[in-house]
Amino acid sequence: MSLLLRNLQRLFNQTKQTKLFESHVRSKKTSHQYPLLNESELKEDFVRGSGPGGQATNTTSNCVVLKHMPTNMVVKCHETRSVDTNRKRARQLMQEKLDFFHNRENSFIEVQKREASMKLKEKKRKSRLKLEKLREFKEREGIT
Repeated sequence: MSLLLRNLQRLFNQTKQTKLFESHVRSKKTSHQYPLLNESELKEDFVRGSGPGGQATNTTSNCVVLKHMPTNMVVKCHETRSVDTNRKRARQLMQEKLDFFHNRENSFIEVQKREASMKLKEKKRKSRLKLEKLREFKEREGIT
């Protein structure tokens, strides 16, 4: 039984070493440049929000509707009860939307989605390989 434990420990230690090596090899991430928003091209409206919150949301006009005039893109933001934070968040959403409009596959959000899917695929592949090694070991040792 001690031979079995040693072999299992060796198998798991190999996977830990590869994870440590990969963490040192990772490249530096660069910051992404969003397109600049020209305030003269934006039309900003404040409307009443909707959703849960009762009287607090029904009586105040803290929902921000931001329209980019050249592209006719509209962003509506009502994440908080504060008008200032909603204005900032609406501009961030507009920049992300314009980035996707101009760059498509190379936009920041699309690049992040691709990286996340690649990480998930790699994680599944490693898990599958680890399971296969464990099955092979069990068959070799005669463990069921």
